[in-house]
Amino acid sequence: MNWLIKIMQENTEIIKSLFGKRLTDGKIQSFHLNGKLANKINCTFLQFEDKWLRIVVDDEIATLHIVNQAPKKNGCKADFYYPITNIINCYPEFQKYLGKKLIE
Repeated sequence: MNWLIKIMQENTEIIKSLFGKRLTDGKIQSFHLNGKLANKINCTFLQFEDKWLRIVVDDEIATLHIVNQAPKKNGCKADFYYPITNIINCYPEFQKYLGKKLIE
């Protein structure tokens, strides 16, 4: 369980580093296996001004990472395909959150 506590502490520090920043963009990365959609949201990227937050949920555990940028192109490896889509294309209601600040 120490690993879970460590992940939670790291995630908390990452979120704190984004307080006061405005949400400016969002993308999702889906996962397709053998041409079929396996996960609509495999990975989520949220841009808060100059920082991109990458959110990965695996086995019901979310891990957060700050990355330089969201992927610009779709990934493909053998039978695996990872398309990148603007969140608004799948969830138009996301538009109302753009420009909002992350607060405590």
